[in-house]
Amino acid sequence: MRRCRACARPSGLGSHDREVIAWTPGREAAFAMLVGMLRLPIFVLVVAAPAFATGAEPMPRVTTDSPDYCRELAQRLAPMPGARSEPARSLAQDGIRLCEAGHPRSGVARLRRAIRAARLGH
Repeated sequence: MRRCRACARPSGLGSHDREVIAWTPGREAAFAMLVGMLRLPIFVLVVAAPAFATGAEPMPRVTTDSPDYCRELAQRLAPMPGARSEPARSLAQDGIRLCEAGHPRSGVARLRRAIRAARLGH
């Protein structure tokens, strides 16, 4: 038969065992700290689990060096009053040509310059 370490009485499943294993303030603080440390990883797993389960990749971020952004800049430039005058017109043509030729970085730079020129020309 097992004996209680605290009082040497026979140990079983009686009320005495519950008294010996009582929560002390130190144990309560340690348990709270353990729960606090586990809370963040559990939260991360719960939030990230659906993405891993579906195998979906995150949405790609559109950068400024893309053909879509070239089109957006050209659409922004078109209604400006100074867009038809020089140098905005030639800069815009060069920018659109560069974007269509597969050089979006240079094309975006020219289209931005065209927008600045159209604003100043007005």
